[in-house]
Amino acid sequence: MRSDLRYTLTLAGAALLVHAAALIAAHTQTGSIQGYAFRSLDCDEFYAIAKNLVEHGAFSQSAEPPFKPDTWRTPGYPLFLATAMLLFGKSPVTLVLVQQVLSALNVLLVFRVARGWMSDTRAALAAALFLLEPYHLFYSLWLLSTTWLVTVVLLTWWAWLRAIGSGKVWRFALLGGLCGFLVLTWPGAILIPVAAFVGIALVWAMRRLRREATTRWAGALIFTVVCSGVVGSWMVRTERVSGKLA
Repeated sequence: MRSDLRYTLTLAGAALLVHAAALIAAHTQTGSIQGYAFRSLDCDEFYAIAKNLVEHGAFSQSAEPPFKPDTWRTPGYPLFLATAMLLFGKSPVTLVLVQQVLSALNVLLVFRVARGWMSDTRAALAAALFLLEPYHLFYSLWLLSTTWLVTVVLLTWWAWLRAIGSGKVWRFALLGGLCGFLVLTWPGAILIPVAAFVGIALVWAMRRLRREATTRWAGALIFTVVCSGVVGSWMVRTERVSGKLA
């Protein structure tokens, strides 16, 4: 069996066991699997928006009509919750379980991304350390954007590696879309698209100095256009419903 497949299966089994233990601990401490789900006001707001998206097609926290458009929350995590509701139901217990599966998958994503920088053994060790990091386990039990944000960050990192490695324009478009969605999941991630653009420019410059095949500037341009378009579309929506471009 190839080492990457062996490590993947081992990490998957370990992740399921660790997250099952987290669920048991939550049930023991609170009396319910969903005991931590609404420990923050943010959790209530995310859940309310997702529920209104599913039931009324409205991005709103309002409990009843008229559904006032929400301009405080960005759509990334509510869209994830709404998708989970459509597929599996609206029960907070179900949503916590879905989030546990996602958090376990993040362990495999860490391994996959880390393999681009180090050996399979070291990548597996990095993924194992991530799995045992206590705060990501704790917050995976809350209906907060943390777990989904980590997923999008890892997918963005993976997309960046693939774009830089291949130089194909469509990969830069995918990277731009993921960076834009990352900002719409947590606006504090606004520096990541900037870092990605700088990274593209640095790789292009280094390859040019070594007289190797260079990443086309078209890739950097399409990355910028797509990323700006994704973020800008939500800003336009906010301006239309509130009169403020934010």
